[in-house]
Amino acid sequence: MKRKASKIISLILALSLMLSMFTVNMFISADTEPAIWDGSRTAPTSGSGTASDPYKITNGSELAYVIVTGGGANTYYELTGDIYLNDIDKIDWATGEVDAGYTPNSWYEVWQIVTPSQLGGSDFQGTINGKGHVVYGLYYEENPTTYETYCEGAALIPRVKKGGNATVLNLGMDYAYVHDNTTAAAFVAVTAGNDTTINIDSCYAGANVTLKSANAGAIRGYAGRFSDASDLSCGGSITNCYSLAT
Repeated sequence: MKRKASKIISLILALSLMLSMFTVNMFISADTEPAIWDGSRTAPTSGSGTASDPYKITNGSELAYVIVTGGGANTYYELTGDIYLNDIDKIDWATGEVDAGYTPNSWYEVWQIVTPSQLGGSDFQGTINGKGHVVYGLYYEENPTTYETYCEGAALIPRVKKGGNATVLNLGMDYAYVHDNTTAAAFVAVTAGNDTTINIDSCYAGANVTLKSANAGAIRGYAGRFSDASDLSCGGSITNCYSLAT
């Protein structure tokens, strides 16, 4: 009887040890630091870009590539997880002040992406589905030497392609600071004319988002047309969205 009881106690202790190891591993996984964007741009490697098989955006490099290259008409993208563009503990998101010794990854504004192009990019068109994930740490500080015009601006999507269509849905934005002299927004800065359409659905800007500009919009910024009188106005909608941004 004593031998049997001893075996039972040994089994219980072994199971307890296994459970304790599993618990420790769970806590280690939960405390793993998120991968932070290194400033590079890399094309997504998964998906085909269709509605049924979107390109998968898995990190900051792939998100930057999609935004800078401009996507394509009827091209679909989706996030597979939260994305960190900067270390959110190294920047004061109310003032834009950066901790000593930390160099933030700067996001993009219109005139970096379009002519005169600094990056060989293009205005965005296509569909981005956040799948309920959040982009953290978007940072842009105005460059005083940047060419100023009414269609300049900075946001996750600096400008939607003229005459194109773009959709953003199921996406959150938090811990973001955008300072642009002309237009600043969380999701789309400028919707250029000529019958351009932008639809934003089920998105939000969190309480740690600061947008500083002559024209600031939490979800979308400037919506207008170019000086050509033949340009048509902009269309689209903002639905099921909210903002706690400043």
